[in-house]
Amino acid sequence: APSVPRLLLASELSEDRNARARWIQQATERLGPNARAEERLRWLLARAEHLEDGLSPREALPLYQQALELDPDNIDAIAGAARVLSAAGLERSALGLVERARERQPHGVTLLNLYASGLEALGRTREAEAARDLYSALRFDDHGPLVARIDLGLARREPDQVRHWYERLLAL
Repeated sequence: APSVPRLLLASELSEDRNARARWIQQATERLGPNARAEERLRWLLARAEHLEDGLSPREALPLYQQALELDPDNIDAIAGAARVLSAAGLERSALGLVERARERQPHGVTLLNLYASGLEALGRTREAEAARDLYSALRFDDHGPLVARIDLGLARREPDQVRHWYERLLAL
């Protein structure tokens, strides 16, 4: 009989939402009360992601919260909970969740990206730009923020800024 990790892997590889649900259900049946914390965490995340992609994405939030109780620094659980909160119109709650995670991991690049997006969603553009600058410094291989800076400089008609970010992009 396949193990819970293999069943969850099969669910990830499923191209069909219904097939994914069947694999997750089999993992649920096999999980048991004495499952390792890592297995339970992966199972919670698989169920939450499946629910988030369905008709009632808000049902995923309690599962993401349970995952965060097991591992408060799990980036998939943080990102998932933030997505669900934002989609429900609770952008400040989503940003608060990411801010608390950033306190524990101040240089986590994925958290920085989530943080910048959350700030931008709340209209805090200056703070979002500062977060994106830090993200760019830590992830120098990601061209996205540099291109966004070039576009912003063009929109603001700031040729010096455009030249600066263009040269930085070419240096990569």
